[in-house]
Amino acid sequence: MKKLLKQILDYLNYGKKKYGLTNATDDRNFGSHTIYKPSKEDLVEATKETFVVFNPKKVDQLDNDFCIGEGGAYEADATEDFDGASEQGSGAYVFAGAKKWSRANYLSFGTSLLAGGMARVKYGICDRELWNYKRGKRNYFANWNNIPQEAHDNAANHKACVLYELSIPWKWTKFNAIVSTLYHFRDEKVLIGTGNNIHRITVIGYDKRRDSLICVDTYGERTYEKGIRYVGRDEARTLFTSYFVIDLTRELAELLVAYDSKTIKIKDNNDCYLVKNGHKHLLPDEKIAWSHGCLLAPYNGDKLVEVMEEKEFDNIPTGDDMIFEGGKNEWIIRRIIEKYKIE
Repeated sequence: MKKLLKQILDYLNYGKKKYGLTNATDDRNFGSHTIYKPSKEDLVEATKETFVVFNPKKVDQLDNDFCIGEGGAYEADATEDFDGASEQGSGAYVFAGAKKWSRANYLSFGTSLLAGGMARVKYGICDRELWNYKRGKRNYFANWNNIPQEAHDNAANHKACVLYELSIPWKWTKFNAIVSTLYHFRDEKVLIGTGNNIHRITVIGYDKRRDSLICVDTYGERTYEKGIRYVGRDEARTLFTSYFVIDLTRELAELLVAYDSKTIKIKDNNDCYLVKNGHKHLLPDEKIAWSHGCLLAPYNGDKLVEVMEEKEFDNIPTGDDMIFEGGKNEWIIRRIIEKYKIE
């Protein structure tokens, strides 16, 4: 009887199109390690107390399977300036764009976080008033061909720059990687989209008392604790592939991917730099380069170096100079320096 009652309540609340998330990855997608590798320092600071990156107005997918669209709209509300009366983006637009990007039949159920993120990058998101879902018209609003040109023109002003798949370093849990990344990009109001049990949620912060991720559902305040869901460490293991978008130029993103963890120099310049965490770091001498594993066979002087044009080089932001102490190969390099009496 209880199960039947729950099914009836679910139908009244959500209709036939409940949830709508599938998992998907793409090897061509940028991994977030190219701009940020989760650090213990960030994790310690992030878990000292409760923090919320940004909490815009709740979104509600009503009776459809647009959780990807409404979740994407929630993320966009944190970073975009919408001019409409609701000051919100259109989840229906993101969902229809996801269907178009993935070349899926708009009549098919659900879509993926990857498709939703790429739709925001390629097509953008329009003001909610320009493409606002109405109950009972799921197929009409999921059809890209029905969207008016005015909505497309508006969406072009709200394109995300780059979609990143959240990187989980070796020996890190998904929970800790999410918390560290959220905290690191908090000033940019970056939220993380993920989900499980075929439903999308958006991670907006960390709750110290519960030791949980603070997540937002896509049914307004009708579910969980007025729309807020808390995901603990055990449940976090079941979360689907996590994605986030950030306003970083495509050209720079491609450079960071191509040169991540490599030593580079400008043509006709002997200065060496290490590209790491989205920045180039000056390596003042070979000992420092060796300690970070940037040079090949350092005792005979052969360098593993990528040569760049000055124009490309200048596009990568500069970070702090790398230090010798603390390099990943420091203890090996100390023995080399001692053995060969390197000054």
